[in-house]
Amino acid sequence: MNFNDIAEYSNYQTGLNVFKVFKQKVFTIAPTITFLSKSFPTFEKFISHPQFPKVKEFLLNNATYHSDTWVPLKNSTFEDVATWAYVFETLCRLSPQSCKEKADQLFSEWKSYPKTSSASPLDNLYKESRPIWQCAIVANGGQEAYDFILAKYRQSIKNGESLDSAREYLIPLACAEDKVVFEKFLKLILTTESPPDVEGIEGYNRRFIESHVLETPLASGGRNFMFEFISKNFDAIDKQLGYNGESAVPAMVSSLTRSWQFTTREQKKEIQRLFKLHEKKLKRPNNAIIVPRVYQELDKNIEWMENQGKDVLISLQQFI
Repeated sequence: MNFNDIAEYSNYQTGLNVFKVFKQKVFTIAPTITFLSKSFPTFEKFISHPQFPKVKEFLLNNATYHSDTWVPLKNSTFEDVATWAYVFETLCRLSPQSCKEKADQLFSEWKSYPKTSSASPLDNLYKESRPIWQCAIVANGGQEAYDFILAKYRQSIKNGESLDSAREYLIPLACAEDKVVFEKFLKLILTTESPPDVEGIEGYNRRFIESHVLETPLASGGRNFMFEFISKNFDAIDKQLGYNGESAVPAMVSSLTRSWQFTTREQKKEIQRLFKLHEKKLKRPNNAIIVPRVYQELDKNIEWMENQGKDVLISLQQFI
């Protein structure tokens, strides 16, 4: 076991050790932060693994209690508010019921605002919390939330807001958990000619997908559908996002691999089948570099899951 492996083991083991505090149902903020900060980055690696539901159950059952029962008071310090936001946001990545209820409440309030207004109930929240709540609204609101926020984007363009400001509305659409809604969004990004009222999506394509679709802050969401979308729309993606004849797909698959969307040998076979099917298109110099790198990253993920990941799952058995 090398130094990095030891550090990784130490992280999740520390999280498991402080778990005893949670079993006592006695809240103090320090163990909560330790538990989440040490455990969550490790557990997030299971995001596409068959055992992820078990990991998710462990985190939710043993940490949600504290985010639900402790809230900052009116006289709380800024540090208290920021800490609570961190705890709640981290847990929202797993979409607990409490997060859904809060997101539904915010969406309901937002819909009551004037249609032409750029204001939002999210403006009243801790600033760093905004991205997670935007994502939660779209993830839980389905088609209605998608249509509402896309309309906000279009309205901001009409209002003459800066393009960067307007595009902030588009980012949470990548969090859609409804497959039909998510694919509709991706196809809008890949549209060759955007109509005037949607101006600004075109030309933002590849960076948007890599920066937002593949890095949504929720454990669920659009990135879970991304590989299937890539497989079905290989040619359209290359036409819109390719550069100088280079395929855009290997780099996108690489991003998915780095986000731990592939961690099993069966998932590796899916990638191999896709690359084999489009072998001729992947012979350009840059692709010849990226494709082997994808396999190297994937093999590292598989190795981790079959070693340290296995240890994590064994450790969890005593608590689940």
